[in-house]
Amino acid sequence: MRKWTWAAVGVVLVAGGCGSAEAPPPAAAPPPPPPQPTREMVTWADTMCQATDSLTRDQVEFEGLEVDPAKPDEFADMHLYSYLSSADMGLESLASQFTGLPPSGVAAGDQLAKSLGEGLQRILPEVEALVGDRFAMSPRGDFTGMYDRARKLNELLDSVKPAGPDLPAVVAADPLLTAAHHLAPRCQPPAPPPPPEVPPGPLPAAKDGTDFGACADGECQILVTGEPKLKVGDNEFTITLSEKSVTLKDYGPQGASGTMRTGVGGKASWGNVNTGKKLELTVTALNAEGAVLDFKTVTQ
Repeated sequence: MRKWTWAAVGVVLVAGGCGSAEAPPPAAAPPPPPPQPTREMVTWADTMCQATDSLTRDQVEFEGLEVDPAKPDEFADMHLYSYLSSADMGLESLASQFTGLPPSGVAAGDQLAKSLGEGLQRILPEVEALVGDRFAMSPRGDFTGMYDRARKLNELLDSVKPAGPDLPAVVAADPLLTAAHHLAPRCQPPAPPPPPEVPPGPLPAAKDGTDFGACADGECQILVTGEPKLKVGDNEFTITLSEKSVTLKDYGPQGASGTMRTGVGGKASWGNVNTGKKLELTVTALNAEGAVLDFKTVTQ
């Protein structure tokens, strides 16, 4: 009897141990799949990105011409001519990109495309009148008249604004359009906010300071301010400065002349067929106060 009693107890103990194990937690449900835009919506987003980028570039192009109406240089007429002569053709094509878009399926997106297309169509007759006959327009025409027309063109372009939210706001408000924007080749993610502007520092010291005589042998590093005349080796220059560019009009040893413009870090060179040597220039630094120019002469 004692043996069976212990055996029974052992069985009970084993059974009790098995019953104390906890069941595993249920598996988490998989996340829902991301929204999938249609091919048509991706195409719509791609076209809108390209067209709005083009409009933005057109609206800032005038400021990038670097034309000072109070002191135009010899490049000014050419810049204005180029800006004006193709403006109407480009705007007509751009307007058709907006107005020719099929419905996107997002009401705010369709309203945006419509408002920008109609805005461009509204200004097109005035733009055509400003451009006039492009074939009769001279790149060396009346500077004041060309500048006034270019300024008015810029004002007309700036007047084309969305009637409601702009493209980034429209995209952010709709998950499907957000996904389409991400897939569209010509849509870029929103740019981070620009860093606060830092005032430019002082110009670095030039090895030869303002001693233009150091350039007589064709090699010098000098600080230039104002509108000086400078002789470097066999070349003579008249130099004009702006905050963004250095313009050099050169009078070469063979009597030829030419004009070159470049910005900070820019390079230029002038060859001399008689000596087989070449004068090279690097704009080392540039700000509103002046420029540091590096000249050296090398054998071609």
